[in-house]
Amino acid sequence: MGLHESMIVLALTLSCFLSSVCLAQERSFFSGNLSDSDTIVSSLGTFRFGFFAPVNSTSRYAGIWYSNIPVQTVIWVANKDKPINDSSGVISVSEDGNLVVTDGQRRVLWSTNISTQAPRANSTVAEVLDTGNLVLKDDNSETTLWESFRHPTDSWLPNMVVGTNARTAGENITITSWKSPSDPSPGSYTAALVLAAYPELFIMNKDNNNATVWRSGPWNGQMFNGLPDVDPGVIFLFRFTVNDDTNGSVTMSYANDSTLRYLYMDYRGSVIRRDWSEARRNWTVGLQVPASECDIYRRCGPFTTCNPRKTPPCSCIKGFRPRRLIEWNNGNWSGGCIRRTPLQCERQNNNGSADGFTRLRRMKLPDFAIRSEASEPDCLRTCLQTCSCIACAHGLGYGCMIWNGSLVDSQELPAGGMDLYIRLAHSEIKTPDRRPVIIGSSLAGGILVVAACGLLVRRLVMKRRARKKGRDAEQIFNRVEALAGDAESSENSDPKASINDVTITDVSGR
Repeated sequence: MGLHESMIVLALTLSCFLSSVCLAQERSFFSGNLSDSDTIVSSLGTFRFGFFAPVNSTSRYAGIWYSNIPVQTVIWVANKDKPINDSSGVISVSEDGNLVVTDGQRRVLWSTNISTQAPRANSTVAEVLDTGNLVLKDDNSETTLWESFRHPTDSWLPNMVVGTNARTAGENITITSWKSPSDPSPGSYTAALVLAAYPELFIMNKDNNNATVWRSGPWNGQMFNGLPDVDPGVIFLFRFTVNDDTNGSVTMSYANDSTLRYLYMDYRGSVIRRDWSEARRNWTVGLQVPASECDIYRRCGPFTTCNPRKTPPCSCIKGFRPRRLIEWNNGNWSGGCIRRTPLQCERQNNNGSADGFTRLRRMKLPDFAIRSEASEPDCLRTCLQTCSCIACAHGLGYGCMIWNGSLVDSQELPAGGMDLYIRLAHSEIKTPDRRPVIIGSSLAGGILVVAACGLLVRRLVMKRRARKKGRDAEQIFNRVEALAGDAESSENSDPKASINDVTITDVSGR
């Protein structure tokens, strides 16, 4: 190698050694310091970690953002509520092995805060992965000491978990909104996995005592009941899984085929699926919840259903009436509805006919479901035998679900959903505005009524044409009436017309 070539190689080598920026741009990890102008990039160039300023802001934060798209998209922030007002910030691995963010006065603004047997700084490495996960690990043992996926901000990326530990108070992994597009400090809204009889995703308002804003409906192992127009197992175009370990932790994660598709919580309280459009060179909204007024929790009050395709959207369940009629008629549905006729258990003389059910189709199931040990075929009968049971549902991997007390946050979905059986007094099932059916019954009664009406018209015509043959026509018509009566009696006593002798009013298609 000639002297000229050697000098060029030496100059390039020295320039990289003298420039921390060069090192940061070439590596996905570091074990020393990153100044305000330095970054590290994941191995495939998908994500970048360093200092940034939000849109319309001059404050500096340490965070992770998409590296290979033209739109600034931050997915994680370290010092989210302690910004730096200048470019003096430093990200470093401290002497005790923690990753810390400090300002120009060496004040610690944020730390991973590892307190149990943290290794020394010379063996601790921070690395940003192509999943968007920032990990702090022991370089000797490759043990992960801390990771940003366990401490998310407003973004839920593929393979990141949200969840809770039922045995350990306060050990929750949630998604929290920014305060505004230019302020990443914790905002008003949180998305969390809530554990009850069935796991559900909830959006809650922290500023309103964690009041529920939206709920997904129960999870059956493949899908959330309350998300319409979504194929089972492909919620939000993502493959969700729920894991329940032996330590009491229940977590939910998802996978997809693209890192340019993820969920994030908007500062206004919506969870949005973002899809990157290369043609538009921008993000598009794939799905958003809440999407309609009926998605808002308890929009219509107890014992109601909400349908955004109807005007008004709120209606009382069959067998119920508005609690406060004047308010209801004025568009205030928060009071909900009350039962018109007490159930058999609620009456002083409960020796009358047994209660039955109204079936509501394509429903987002109400909140506060209870998992019953009853088999699915016995679910309705079990509900009738339990005085506190006011509704039930079964099937689609949920087993038997029952409700006590009140029914809140029910919604009629355009597709999917489940059949919900509302318990009613027997007299409500027999009222004229109902179409009483028995599980498995046929349409024979309706057909015979139509046939009888047709023959009645025929009878009148025949009387006009030939009075002499009136006696024969009368005999024919009387015979049809007798046949209709026999058929109706046979239908009501047919053992095939009932399952467990449970009477149901089918209100589908109302």
